[in-house]
Amino acid sequence: MLKGDFLSLRRHCMRSEYQFLDSKPVRFEISEEGGLELPDVLLQEGIWFVADRVKDTLDNFGADYLFYKKAEIVGNKFGIFETYWILVPPRIDCLDLDESDLDGSWDFRDGLIPDMEFRKISISPGMTGRYDMFKIIGINDYNIYITSELYDVLLYGSFSGLSLFKI
Repeated sequence: MLKGDFLSLRRHCMRSEYQFLDSKPVRFEISEEGGLELPDVLLQEGIWFVADRVKDTLDNFGADYLFYKKAEIVGNKFGIFETYWILVPPRIDCLDLDESDLDGSWDFRDGLIPDMEFRKISISPGMTGRYDMFKIIGINDYNIYITSELYDVLLYGSFSGLSLFKI
């Protein structure tokens, strides 16, 4: 568990508004309740943190259009200093509304793009273009969606803290 100012980053990271994020590193402290081992992938407060080896894997794979913000994770009491990267993939319009199952109603509280909740999500492959990793415009969740090719690479990497599901 991390401690720090998540509020200033949360909305922009969740909605892939990387244009509002600066390039200055941010610092988070490890809370004493969280343990001493940090996973390779960490989701906290709607923000995705990835370790160097995950970032290197994504870079080597050639995953384009990703924004990274450096995050220093420290545990002064334990002498821990780790570099992580806040991962902000783009949000794209690739939802197949005919095949997806909407749960509830549309919510326009944050602007013109509605946030919806779904029981079942179906992606139109012809609309994903060259994006290997992305979020979906209008989906109100913390999930990041990836192509099957990137799925295989990440699965082979055996990263701790990463859960992969096929939809």
